[in-house]
Amino acid sequence: MDRSKRLLIFVPLLACLIAYWHLTSSPLDGWWIKESGASDLPDEMTLSLRHGRFKMSYRSSLAYQTTVTLLVDGQGHPFSATSDLWGNMSAITYWAELKGNSLLFTKKVEHLPSKRAQLVLSQSEDAWTEHWSVSADGHHLAIAIPGQGDTVYERAPISRWFVQGSP
Repeated sequence: MDRSKRLLIFVPLLACLIAYWHLTSSPLDGWWIKESGASDLPDEMTLSLRHGRFKMSYRSSLAYQTTVTLLVDGQGHPFSATSDLWGNMSAITYWAELKGNSLLFTKKVEHLPSKRAQLVLSQSEDAWTEHWSVSADGHHLAIAIPGQGDTVYERAPISRWFVQGSP
């Protein structure tokens, strides 16, 4: 097969792949580098929102790769549960939904006291909503968490992908 025939096959195939990627991608998708904000959020992270799942990957302080995957369907899902030495439990439930270029991520923490604990804590609930919003130009991501200032990320330049691998 000569070169022109291979190009006739390759170019439309490449165009289809690019179109598929473009039509199935989200404004949140990509590699983000922190410009300013909360110290408890990672300095760099990759985000992906596909098929009703939000995935965030980053390197922790010990250089371990951490990946968190959440369902984005507006319904409540268990996130985590912990207990202390006295048997008091905390259970976290989350709801995630996409509205335009924003991901709304609501967490509810229930504190459940132990019946046999010496230090009896009252049952309580805390809830908050995080807003993850991409700017209109698609180059900035702002994460607003109640009680903290906004954290702003910038989309990593394409050239950085070749120099250093994404988190």
